[in-house]
Amino acid sequence: MKSKNLDKIIMLQLVLSLLSSIALPVGVVGTVLCAVNLGSVLSILGMAFFIACILVGFYGTPLLWTSYAKYKGMEKIKRAIIDEKISDTLQLSTHCNTSQKETNRRIAALISGGYLKGYTVDRGYTQIINLAEQSKQQEVKAANNICVVKCSGCGAKYEVSAESRKCPYCGSANVS
Repeated sequence: MKSKNLDKIIMLQLVLSLLSSIALPVGVVGTVLCAVNLGSVLSILGMAFFIACILVGFYGTPLLWTSYAKYKGMEKIKRAIIDEKISDTLQLSTHCNTSQKETNRRIAALISGGYLKGYTVDRGYTQIINLAEQSKQQEVKAANNICVVKCSGCGAKYEVSAESRKCPYCGSANVS
């Protein structure tokens, strides 16, 4: 279950962002130098190239840096989930210094984009679930004959083993 490599995308975004940042000043200087020597065909082609550099630098730089920041934010969340084992989305948003809504959006993007394989989120976006760990826990419960029951006395749901069928909330032994 190999996830997509987020690090490669981040590196590509960084390189493109740096190149577009350099393109604007290079384009301005190159346009001025070509304008001084406008008589030749080469200077006209050079001027067209440097004007293109200005456009890429002016319009592309903010877009590329914004995209880079988005992926870096996703990487921070991914590292917190995998390395630091943070599974509560509220705690994760505090840890990553983002709003709950933005954290949930980034988690959804990580999972749907294939960058965070083997994880899912509960319906309310409150817990991140490691599917491999969840499967192991279910196997342990099955091996120990642990199941979830509902008390017919108070209606509470709780886990019981084969030996203990007494409700921990009301003390009733009558469970379904």
